[in-house]
Amino acid sequence: MLFFSVAVNDTIANNIAYGAPGATRAEIVEAAKQANAHDFIREFVENYDTPVGERGTQLSGGQKQRYCSGFWLLCVRNDR
Repeated sequence: MLFFSVAVNDTIANNIAYGAPGATRAEIVEAAKQANAHDFIREFVENYDTPVGERGTQLSGGQKQRYCSGFWLLCVRNDR
């Protein structure tokens, strides 16, 4: 599966919701759970409010792939 990584210098939550403006925290968390990203996100001190750094430099490649899956799931769910 090919992933286009969207990583702007913002929080994990805002990166997941990037393609679905107005997404609620519950929708963001649900998308992360479906992408198997919720558990590693909860391990960060700031959870979903953790900054990812420029181009996602604060995350491993696998972590970026999983939270980007959440981004795409949220986009598809919201028909964007």
